[in-house]
Amino acid sequence: MNQHTTGTSNQTEDFDPYDLATDTTHLYTRRDINAIPIAPGTKINTTTKAKYCLDCSYDLRGTKSRQCPECGRTFNPSDFNTFALTSGDARKLRQQGLWSWLTPLIVTVLPLICYIGLYSAALVAKPGTAIHDVMMIIAITLIVISPVWYVATFITIMRCFAHHYNTLSKLCIMMPIACLVSIPILLIGRFSSYSFVFVLICIVFYFIGVMFYESHSDAWTS
Repeated sequence: MNQHTTGTSNQTEDFDPYDLATDTTHLYTRRDINAIPIAPGTKINTTTKAKYCLDCSYDLRGTKSRQCPECGRTFNPSDFNTFALTSGDARKLRQQGLWSWLTPLIVTVLPLICYIGLYSAALVAKPGTAIHDVMMIIAITLIVISPVWYVATFITIMRCFAHHYNTLSKLCIMMPIACLVSIPILLIGRFSSYSFVFVLICIVFYFIGVMFYESHSDAWTS
């Protein structure tokens, strides 16, 4: 009896639940914050309602992960913004997403190509010819309407890039700004070839400077 009591007391002394020095790591499980909160191998998307991938329209019902088996796009079964309810909705959302990227590029790049191409052709063409005069008129017209072009581009980009304002949207905004800044330089230089080359150099350095500032703005403001 005394031995049993002594053994029990020794076990009690060995483990004290109120002792802060006791190893309690076996009482909890270490878990990654990014891990999916389910048991391994179980299905996280067992609902009977259809869920379609936004990229490839794959039916996501019964998948064992939060990635599309077809294209690898991640989704959240609890977030309706990460999947579509029908395959038609998925195709429509893909088209809307594609146009949200193409529209700013079209609005920005096409006038820029006309602006540079026509003025370059006007500089190369022989002065005094009909083609030279026509191209100069068109180029000067593009320069005059560049403020309107900038406003239209800015509004389009702000509407399309409202939720994903990134480097591409910054470049689209920078292009018309650079052409807008080049107007006084061309006017002072009387549209000579030297003023045009100087404008191109300024535009290149402007792009480099703005991108450098954007890449280091967080470090400077912190």
